[in-house]
Amino acid sequence: MFKLFFSLIFLTAISFSQDFVFRTKLGSFQDASDFAYSPIGYFYVCDTGANEIIKVDTNGVVHKTIGGYGWESSSFDSPTSVFLSGLNVYVSDYRNHSVKIFDKDLNFISSISKGESRDKEGTFGYPLSALTNSLGDLFILDSENKQVHKFDIFGKYSLSFGGFDSGEFALSNPSKMTTTTNGKVIVLDVRNIFLFDEFGNGQSKLRTNERLVDIKFSNGILLFVFKSKVNLNNIESPPINIKDFDFNSDFKSALLINNTLYILLHNGILVFSKLED
Repeated sequence: MFKLFFSLIFLTAISFSQDFVFRTKLGSFQDASDFAYSPIGYFYVCDTGANEIIKVDTNGVVHKTIGGYGWESSSFDSPTSVFLSGLNVYVSDYRNHSVKIFDKDLNFISSISKGESRDKEGTFGYPLSALTNSLGDLFILDSENKQVHKFDIFGKYSLSFGGFDSGEFALSNPSKMTTTTNGKVIVLDVRNIFLFDEFGNGQSKLRTNERLVDIKFSNGILLFVFKSKVNLNNIESPPINIKDFDFNSDFKSALLINNTLYILLHNGILVFSKLED
C-alpha cells in the first residue's frame, strides 16, 4: 500500500543527510496555524490567535500585517490556512465561511463565500484549506460538509469529492490538504491520508500509527509533519534528525527550502540548517 501511494506522486529523490542544526527563530505570533513561502524570500504566516496574516522575510523582518477580528474584506475570524500560488495568496477564513484572495503585498483581490458560489452544489462552510493546482483550479476543503470542492480558473464550480458517496474514500474528519506537481490532491483525515487525482477520483490511502498535524509538498518533497517530528517522502522512514535541540511546543507545520528546514510553532518559525555529509 505504501509503495502504491508514493508511486502515484512524483517525488524528488533525497540524496542528502537528514541531520539538521538550529540556526535562529523568526517572528513572534499569538497562535500560528499555517505558513507558506514565496520564492522571492517571504513567508506568509496565518496567525489564528490574532486573526492576522503576516508577511515576514527570512531575516525575521515583518513587511506587512493584515487582519484583526471582523468580517470585512481584509479582516478574519479564525483563519486556518494560507496558500501561495504565483502572485496570489489564498486564506481560508474559517468562521466567516470564506476563502479570501490577496496579491503578494496582501492587498485584497476577491473572495468566495458560503452561499456565494454560482452553483448550489459548491456551497461550503468552515473551510479548513484552500489551494490551487498548476491549471489554476481552486480546491476548498469543506469541514461542514466533509468534502472537497473544485472550482475552475474562472470561479465556476466543477465538482465535489470525498463526500459520503465516495465509498472508502469518504472523509470523516478532514483537517489539512496539499497538492502535488502532477495534480494530485492529498487530504489528512485523523490518521488516514487520502490521495485523489485532479478529477476527484480516489486513488490510494494510508493509515498512520500517529496522527499527523500537517502535510506539505515542498520543492518536490512530501513533508509529513507530526507533533514532534518531520518525515520526508515516506512515513516509514526515519524522521529528520534535529541535533541538540529541545522543543517546548508542538509542531504546526514545516517546509524544506534549499536544504533549510523551517518548522512552524504556535509562536514563531524555527530555522534549521542541513549539516554537511
